[in-house]
Amino acid sequence: MGRPPHQYQIELRIERAKSLLLRPAVTVSEIALMVGFSSQSHLNLCFRRMVGVTPARYRADAVGAGIARLL
Repeated sequence: MGRPPHQYQIELRIERAKSLLLRPAVTVSEIALMVGFSSQSHLNLCFRRMVGVTPARYRADAVGAGIARLL
């Protein structure tokens, strides 16, 4: 795989969080705990490093683009 197991696990959590962020009824805090992060701030830190934006910005952009309405 070319990366440490922990990094791969974080990537999987981020991908799951991205799909959950498309559901406006679920808070970012709840999503963090659902995907296995210890806190919302840990999710924010990892998410921003990998995706380039915070989870809240990712959600806002998805809603603005109409993606979340399709689910």
